Amino acid sequence: MICSVTMAGLTGCPQPVTPDPARCEVAVDRPTGAVADGADQVQVRVTVRDSAGQPVPGVQVELAATGTGNALLQPAAPTDGSGVAIGTLATTVAESKTISASISQGAIPSTATAVFSAVVSGQLAFVREPTTVELYSRLPPVTVAILDSSGNLTSSTAMVTVSLSDNPSGAILQGTTTVTAVNGIAAFMDLSVDHFGSYRLSASSATLGGAQSASFTITSPSTDVTGTSITHHILEDGSVLDRPQDLSNSVVAAYILESAGSYTIINGTGTSAGTFRIPNVPAGARYFLRHQDSFLGNNFFETTARTVDLGRYQFGRPDVASASAGTVHHNSFSGMKPWTLDGNSGEADWLEMTSANANLSFTQLDTYSNPAVSIGAGETQFNATTDYGLLAQRGLQPLLVDASRGDRTYLTQLTLRDAGPWVDGNGTVIQQNTYRAVDSACGPLTATVADGQSSTLTGTFSTVAQQSLPLSWLIKESTAASFGGFRAAVSPVASTTDHTFGLFALPSGVHDFAGARAPRLLQMVLPDLASSPQRDQQLTLRYGNPFPAGWTAVADASTVFRVPVTVPRVGGGNTTANVTARLVATDRLSAFPTTPLRPQISPITNALIEGTDFQSSQTLVNTTPLVHWNAPAIGVPTYYAVVLRKLSAGPTGGATQQVVARLVTRANLLWVPPGILEAGSHYVVQIRAVIKGAYSVETAPHGGGFPVHSAEAVSGLLSVP
Repeated sequence: MICSVTMAGLTGCPQPVTPDPARCEVAVDRPTGAVADGADQVQVRVTVRDSAGQPVPGVQVELAATGTGNALLQPAAPTDGSGVAIGTLATTVAESKTISASISQGAIPSTATAVFSAVVSGQLAFVREPTTVELYSRLPPVTVAILDSSGNLTSSTAMVTVSLSDNPSGAILQGTTTVTAVNGIAAFMDLSVDHFGSYRLSASSATLGGAQSASFTITSPSTDVTGTSITHHILEDGSVLDRPQDLSNSVVAAYILESAGSYTIINGTGTSAGTFRIPNVPAGARYFLRHQDSFLGNNFFETTARTVDLGRYQFGRPDVASASAGTVHHNSFSGMKPWTLDGNSGEADWLEMTSANANLSFTQLDTYSNPAVSIGAGETQFNATTDYGLLAQRGLQPLLVDASRGDRTYLTQLTLRDAGPWVDGNGTVIQQNTYRAVDSACGPLTATVADGQSSTLTGTFSTVAQQSLPLSWLIKESTAASFGGFRAAVSPVASTTDHTFGLFALPSGVHDFAGARAPRLLQMVLPDLASSPQRDQQLTLRYGNPFPAGWTAVADASTVFRVPVTVPRVGGGNTTANVTARLVATDRLSAFPTTPLRPQISPITNALIEGTDFQSSQTLVNTTPLVHWNAPAIGVPTYYAVVLRKLSAGPTGGATQQVVARLVTRANLLWVPPGILEAGSHYVVQIRAVIKGAYSVETAPHGGGFPVHSAEAVSGLLSVP
């Protein structure tokens, strides 16, 4: 290098530049928002300057960071022409990290902070959404669930915060907006909004994925809830007769949840004309509409509706009379198929007497004879006297047919048929499976049975043309998603008792069974044992249908489970109550899934009562417990029915069971309303998941049509101290 000399000294050579740590700077690209998953990197940027604040290139920088679990990547090269060196920081430990740097001249006083959050291990979800209320009224309790990555309720106690997300008016969300979750449920009990408008809530938690609610509106003043109760009687010809139901002695009330297990109860009044009114129910409030009468029991329907139809459909005319003492009718029928009587099992054909207009169906008509009559094998005539007193004694309603009122009567013979062997694991036949199906029929008859008198029914049976029904019926417990396959989901201690498949004829297929005593076209009952389970059934069934072409054939399949529950006796000791639960599939035959036939909905999952496993016995701490469950593994429910069943046992004898309430909701949690559970008593809860066509729990909770698929789960014993 050649330098020039002047009187001021040397010129033409660059002066050495020295970095000044005090003028250097450390920064990160994301002070917050990084996740401590070991992969999410924060960029660290160090700018090296001299004392004049000018960038210094070519300087080696070394980084350091506080905390543990760090993966700190040092700059790959000295500072560039802008004096910048870049490194990265990742970590597996959620905490605030202080990042520092040093150069050969010493430590840089400037530091940067990066906050790493825990890995999101779950998700928030609104369970009970905010609903429309009037200004300054509290929102009905809003609940947010903390779910794991599989969507199951956790037992988390994380802090959850709600805020207004859609808030163009600048309204203020008042009340307790941050709460601690209990058993995975964060409940916000006192929220309100101070301005008219439509809003959404956002839920957030430091370590969880957020959630947004459905839209809700803040409106003005309270209004009444009103409604009607009309029974729509479906006659054989398809016409409908409407009759208002007397509500003057029924309980109608609104139960509005105010806080966990605490309800405001507003009683209403009903009239003999089939109308009701519940005054001053806050606009938009979600409430349980209670409707209790001697026929339908104690029902609670969750709704926000201001007008509710409590009517129902019922097959048969409204003025059908029941027989009094001394009513009999003499049968004189010929032309039947030769009577089948199995001498080993005692199984035999069935005779059934039905009338759609009178809504009666007397199955095994020959067994109600007085004096008793046995139809012998091969006989083709039925001559016996039916005693209506015997019908009543054996639990049948002794309804009377009246030809002058348009009643038409059918008698059908369901012959006994082979359905293949029931074999054990070694191939040994346990018994022959059988079914019964219509083979011959007599009618329609224009018959009248006079009350308190002796009447006569006569006629000749004719052969009914047979139809085939292929059936692939999945019932074995070891078969995935079969009827028997959900036994443990019903209850871990449940046993499978039997499987039933039936075909019925209805004058109208628009509504569900609607209380119909429908005539059978086919009936098969297969008993089951855990030690020798029934196989999946591959059958071709045959049956006849003698009813008018306009009638609808309906198929029904169910599996019955028995759940033993230990019930304390009064005075000490225990006994066992067997609670029955079912999986059911019902639909019009034209839409019925016969190949294969398997459940269309399964029992609810992961149910809890006050945070304790639903199927464990427990002593409750109060009479208004929280019941929570997850959706079934199969099927999307239209609604859930939570049935509370009281179990009791005296010093001797068996246990008694009484349904004390049925609560119907589309949500998957509820607090049991007050006045249902009593101190010193014992209960089980059955939760039924239901798919039902043309059904609205909010506006017409007693209605609906086909299909009707359901599955039940049974709790352990709940004791109320």
